[in-house]
Amino acid sequence: MFYLALACRSLIGMVFMVSALSKLRGRAAFGTFVSWLASLPVMPARWSRAVAVVIAVAEVLVVTLLALPWTATAGLAFAAATLAAFAAGAFVVTRHEPNVPCQCFGPSSVPLSGRHVARDVVLCAIAALGAAGAAGQMAARLPAITLSVGCGLAVSLLVIFLDDVVALIPRNPASRKASS
Repeated sequence: MFYLALACRSLIGMVFMVSALSKLRGRAAFGTFVSWLASLPVMPARWSRAVAVVIAVAEVLVVTLLALPWTATAGLAFAAATLAAFAAGAFVVTRHEPNVPCQCFGPSSVPLSGRHVARDVVLCAIAALGAAGAAGQMAARLPAITLSVGCGLAVSLLVIFLDDVVALIPRNPASRKASS
């Protein structure tokens, strides 16, 4: 379970790091995130800055907790709770306003959808699985550590670029036959 927990830690850590950096890379980026939150139909505009700060702090806290071996279990548990909140928020937004763009990893024109809710739910489960396995320790071997971290980072790229990966898949069944 140690190596599985390490892969989960790498995956969740990278996803949260990229998400936090997309919001905190400068005043303009953070301002864009605050404005996006203010535009949500379920968010009172006066709360948008405070909610943006809470989200950014939570994301940075997850990354920090996951970076330290002695706080990894707490980091994964906190990540699971945060992801559950993100999934619930995305679900509520998609039910009220189906054309709100996803701003999870920076500005985007792709609308929030069930795919984003499912992504957050799956990441929540991965973080919980990692937290369950992170408590155990074993004699770690460098090749297995490298493989675990590498797998986690590779999957994180698929998560971060999920909208881009989905855009590569033809939507029309007739176009699939034509391209074969």
